[in-house]
Amino acid sequence: DLMRRLAQAAGHSGGRFTGSSFKVFGIPFRVAGRHGLGRGQRIDARDLEANLAAIREAARNADLVVVSIHAHDQGDWLEAFARQAIDAGADVFFVQGPHVIRGIELYAGKPVLYCLGDFAYQVYEIEKLPVESYDAYGLGDDATPEQVYKAATADGTAGYPVKREVWEGVGVALRFSEGRLKELRLLPLDLGFGKPAGERGWPRLATGELARKIISDIAAESQAYGTQIRYVEEHEFGVVDLNPPDAAPIARRFQQ
Repeated sequence: DLMRRLAQAAGHSGGRFTGSSFKVFGIPFRVAGRHGLGRGQRIDARDLEANLAAIREAARNADLVVVSIHAHDQGDWLEAFARQAIDAGADVFFVQGPHVIRGIELYAGKPVLYCLGDFAYQVYEIEKLPVESYDAYGLGDDATPEQVYKAATADGTAGYPVKREVWEGVGVALRFSEGRLKELRLLPLDLGFGKPAGERGWPRLATGELARKIISDIAAESQAYGTQIRYVEEHEFGVVDLNPPDAAPIARRFQQ
């Protein structure tokens, strides 16, 4: 109903609104059975090909190609795109967005990092938020982001501030040699759960039980992809098992 009113206000005919599918401003919409994207989400074919073409072009002009995507919602579509990106020439596929740790897949010997959590998460440092963020909590345009977050989290007693997993992350050190991935090291990060807002979100290397927990969490998330991760106690980091390393050599794209 809202889409119909918007279209009519903009001078578009309401006659297109029939059944569960309709178009507004040339964009097709379909009425869903529930809120949210779900695993039935599809990528627009033109967008997909444009991105894959950009990856192929990068692969022709670089020795190493890293593809990054911001994707809060994950599912079959993201896994399929990651593999297509690697087939197109990506050497690393990196996802951010969910604010929590997800798994690691080795596809054709190349790493797919479905989310490493946040490297840094300093939301109170943002100078301005979208106007609807202020409206949602009855705040005026002169409100600060800190006031918005205090309203959204009941003054830090709900939401992200009390979710420990949001304040844990992983840094990744990749080593390539002669076009092959030789090492994938996981560095556990402590983003300051429970610390004051001004300190929370700074990345620090985790130690002790927290370091072990973070590596254990990403190892558990990676099991679905058959990826094995071990914790190196003496150094407090994780290592992805690349044995046997089935990575195909990266073509030497620049010749001396």
